[in-house]
Order: sequence, then C-alpha cells, then structure tokens
Amino acid sequence: MRDGLKIIREDRGLTQGQVVTSIGCSIRMYRFIEAGQREGKGWIWDALQDLFGVNQRELRATTVDPACSFGIYVKTEVPLPAQL
Repeated sequence: MRDGLKIIREDRGLTQGQVVTSIGCSIRMYRFIEAGQREGKGWIWDALQDLFGVNQRELRATTVDPACSFGIYVKTEVPLPAQL
C-alpha cells in the first residue's frame, strides 16, 4: 500500500472517485496505484503532485516518515472541478 498517497487523499477529505475525476485516470487504475499493485504512468504522478501540491516521492511512499512535508498540508482544501 502507498501510505503517503492514501493519507494525503484522506486528509484532504477526498474520495478516490473525486481524485480520478480531477486527474483523468480510471478508478480501477487509481485503486491499483494506491494499493501499490501498479506503478502508474508518469502523467498520473504529475497530476497527483499538481492536485495535492506534494512531491511525488512522498506520494509514492509505502511507509510514512513523520517528518515528511505533506504533514504541513494536512486539511488543506483542494479545488475540485465544478461538476462535482
């Protein structure tokens, strides 16, 4: 499991569905990525980095270092597309 990705998504109050709508990949692929079962294409990681404002290395983490920078961003509002 990619703890970094899941933690930041949950801290932002987003569902997996909201994330995939924002970044443009399938829910199936996102679930595989978050579970650590697939690596994911570079563009997906670029989009996740842009969405969350967190370095890809932290999002890809399988364990979370308490000193990682996304702790600074916890509970930050993430703008979602208007259709949500």
